[in-house]
Amino acid sequence: MVADAKNKRLNAERARTLVKRDMIAQQDADQAETDAEVAEANVKALATMKAYEVLRAPFAGTVTARYADPGALLQNAANSQTSALPLVTISEIDRLRVYAYPDQHDATFVHAGDPAEITLSERPGIRLGARVTRLSGELDPKTRTLLTEIDFDNRDGLIVPGSFVEVSLRVRTPAYLQVPSDALVMRGDKPFVAVITPENTVSFRPITPSGDDGQHVRVLTGLKKGERVALNLGESVAEGDRVQPFEAGQ
Repeated sequence: MVADAKNKRLNAERARTLVKRDMIAQQDADQAETDAEVAEANVKALATMKAYEVLRAPFAGTVTARYADPGALLQNAANSQTSALPLVTISEIDRLRVYAYPDQHDATFVHAGDPAEITLSERPGIRLGARVTRLSGELDPKTRTLLTEIDFDNRDGLIVPGSFVEVSLRVRTPAYLQVPSDALVMRGDKPFVAVITPENTVSFRPITPSGDDGQHVRVLTGLKKGERVALNLGESVAEGDRVQPFEAGQ
């Protein structure tokens, strides 16, 4: 094909010379030039297809998955992108990205640049410092959580890509009172806490909770700092009953 392109280019140059001497018609010279350009275009197309024999990664990384073996027949993606399969997966493992999902109550306090700490439960000695890189900007309508991305340096290979990690975000939040989840008492559909008065009597106080982490409940209104609350209070205890309090853990 290359030789054919060279030959047709020579014919086109000869035809250009002959047409100047009125030895051939202009149409014949134009046809020779067209034939040469078509042949040269075919050579370039062949070179492009030949280049596909070598896979060049768009970035430096590690092959983490391989989908074809030597000698396998591969589908031409140019003809059928839907049925074509990838050959390999390349991952940049020197720098990883962690996805965290703060809930609705914490999401408003998270900002890009906030410090974060990444730990692994199976390797408690590893603590990696990082910062919040970017936020999705809206809550997931199904989970009411905010997608938070944290990029961090993993050149030491301490974390294997795909691992589950624990993330602690250090954010500025308003001061809230918290009580143990066991202190929450539901009366109908309204939340209360059983406050122990200075006279050691029970006073059921309605509160306004604001989320919980499974161990503690935030209290917006209804409780004052320093007040004592009862835990795991039985249903038989009524308003004003006298109790003998003791500190948790005793």
